Amino acid sequence: MRLKRYLKEEFIGTYKYGGKFTEVYRNPNPNEIRFMPTIYQEPNHPELMDCSIRFLALGSKQKLFIWASEGGVHYYVLEWLMKKGEIPEDVYGQEPADIVSGYASPQGSRMKFERGYGLGTRGYDISRDVWHWLGKYFVNMPQLMNYIEKEGKK
Repeated sequence: MRLKRYLKEEFIGTYKYGGKFTEVYRNPNPNEIRFMPTIYQEPNHPELMDCSIRFLALGSKQKLFIWASEGGVHYYVLEWLMKKGEIPEDVYGQEPADIVSGYASPQGSRMKFERGYGLGTRGYDISRDVWHWLGKYFVNMPQLMNYIEKEGKK
């Protein structure tokens, strides 16, 4: 499995939420992003229509997890990823501080950051050096960095 060492992208598994199954990807490749849903149909929240992808980014480990918005709430997917060992617990058994979460929409083979979802934001390192790698996945990195900086200062 030497090839697996060089590949950073991986299908993590299928998460079940509310009777639906969704695929979760770590550091997705362009095709995995391209084939994500383009519309999130939530009748109670029409403002989220463009937010068809949910994501969690772990700055210290340079890991990005994505899944379809209809397939699970951020917090529950985070717990699932922690149980699988994909995201480490901190010394208190909680999620690490440097998690950024939010919603995105597919823009070709990359994503557009639509809005944040303040999960796990407890005074993490907001320097661009820690988060620059997300530019591979997001077309609007300045907006994402503004959100990261704003949330990280809390």
